[in-house]
Amino acid sequence: MNIGDLKRNYSCGVLILTIFLFISLLIPSRALGQIVNQNITLTCADIQLGELGLSTDDNNDASFSDLEWELLDGNLEAFYNAEFGHPICSDTLPCIDSTCVQEYQLIEVPCGALMAKRRYRPNLCLDANGNPTVWTWTEQSITVNYIPNWTLTFPADFDLTCADGNIPPPATPADIIDGSSCESWALGFSQDTFEVGSDFCIKIERTYELINVCSYTGQAAIVVPHRPNGASISHTNSNGQGRFIYTQIVKLSLSQAPTVTINDVNTCIFGVGDAPPYEEEDISPGAAPFECDEMRSFSASATNCFGTQLSDFSWKMTVDGVLSGQGTGADFTWIVQPKVEYNVEFFADDGCGNTASERRIFEFWDCRKPTPYVIHGLTVNLGQNGTFQLWADDLNQGSFDNCTDQADLEMYIAIGDPTSITIDSVEDVRAL
Repeated sequence: MNIGDLKRNYSCGVLILTIFLFISLLIPSRALGQIVNQNITLTCADIQLGELGLSTDDNNDASFSDLEWELLDGNLEAFYNAEFGHPICSDTLPCIDSTCVQEYQLIEVPCGALMAKRRYRPNLCLDANGNPTVWTWTEQSITVNYIPNWTLTFPADFDLTCADGNIPPPATPADIIDGSSCESWALGFSQDTFEVGSDFCIKIERTYELINVCSYTGQAAIVVPHRPNGASISHTNSNGQGRFIYTQIVKLSLSQAPTVTINDVNTCIFGVGDAPPYEEEDISPGAAPFECDEMRSFSASATNCFGTQLSDFSWKMTVDGVLSGQGTGADFTWIVQPKVEYNVEFFADDGCGNTASERRIFEFWDCRKPTPYVIHGLTVNLGQNGTFQLWADDLNQGSFDNCTDQADLEMYIAIGDPTSITIDSVEDVRAL
């Protein structure tokens, strides 16, 4: 081979090499760095759905549709990278910013199960001509499967006396349910109270009904056997059932009398005003048209030593020392009048042989003011000394009141003597 052949072959080699490199630049490598354990399968006992970015708060991320992707950044991005692998975005092409851009997607299914996806690619790279190149996404799937993992612990019974104070409240879902994020529970509660005549007085039955939405398919409920110290059941001995009923017993022994309170009553009477026959006192006290009387409601409340409201009441009404009515119930109505003494007494029974009463005296007042009418323009004759005496009655022109006869109204002038005034100067007339 001569030198010319070597040159031609070398030139050819250079040409071929140049073409090879050019093609290599035109077709960028798409094989990004892989994440360890690319697709991951977990159970809901392994992870909280909130850690993956799922929240039931409408102001935060919620379950997405198949086409929705959200930017993965901040603490959530750090969590994904730490738990599911750190993506590496690198290639042979020059990259202005080779930082991985990540997005995520959540498709929620009931009972702690979830399909999570994330995808990533370089932020910005250029091709051989300096133009931005579009990179395809590399995608990872994270599947969270449902697995039952729960225990129900029902509350113990109570045997209480007055010395124990108030009755403890019913158990809450947090008191009863112990489980992972896998579960979704519904709690129903009812309470019935019975009066009994044995070593205790009142029996309260509290019934708890719980449904595991993840496993309940309409089957009959399991009645968890009652135990004085409480009972429990878990996913390991429930035979796959999802509905459970338990009854807690609360026994009350009462040895103290109840506390009775009579409620306040408005003691101000306005009536309907003056009614026929006009300008006379109320001629039908205690009956319509209620000129100077009104209907009032009297009521009371009572509690036993545990603070429970009672419902067994009786009452009696004494008017000006005379028993005028009695009955049962925690309230009644009565027509009241001014300047009359009403002695109201309520009695309460706690159902355990303990009774108590409360008495209260009410007096009512006419709060509607009289209606004054006065003469406009008065002509008088002066006496020898140039004065005259003016009486309040001299100015009255049919003043009246709803409760008092016109003839019994007391008239007075608001300056000087309450019933008369002596006028001896023009200034006094102007003052009047």
